[in-house]
Amino acid sequence: MPLDGSRWAESVLPMAARIARAANAEILLAHVVPAPEMIEARPLEMEDKELRQNLIERNEQAARSYLQRIKSNLAASGLRVRTLSTRAEDVREALNALIEKEAVDLTVMSARGHNRQHVVDVPYGTVASYLMAHCSVPMLVLPTTSRPAQTTLPTTHERLRLPIGGLG
Repeated sequence: MPLDGSRWAESVLPMAARIARAANAEILLAHVVPAPEMIEARPLEMEDKELRQNLIERNEQAARSYLQRIKSNLAASGLRVRTLSTRAEDVREALNALIEKEAVDLTVMSARGHNRQHVVDVPYGTVASYLMAHCSVPMLVLPTTSRPAQTTLPTTHERLRLPIGGLG
């Protein structure tokens, strides 16, 4: 399950938890730390390179802490959870490669993440769109809402109902 720290990405946690519980499956929480952009109108000086490296290290630590917090919350409800954080230039490609490498059975994600340019007439963000076009495993892409993520997980007596059968 890709997470970027946004409330939109986290809004699908309850559904992912329900599916994992119903299937007795493990949840893999993933975060890709993108390389920070720097204007390179001139060659980077040593200070610039140090700043970039410090920012990368800070973001990697923040990602690990963030994933650990989410993992702890899910694990407290009895779910098996694993986390993975990596660094990459292209978040979309890195997530797709991670899905392949980890032999993920189902990718559950929100239609949008933290990109601040939420356009109402465009239903999917760039990461979701890319994965829908390139991912080799089934995906459940849930629409985002403007309300904050649900902070409570479903209880064990709640059931997940999925339609089964042909269409038509």
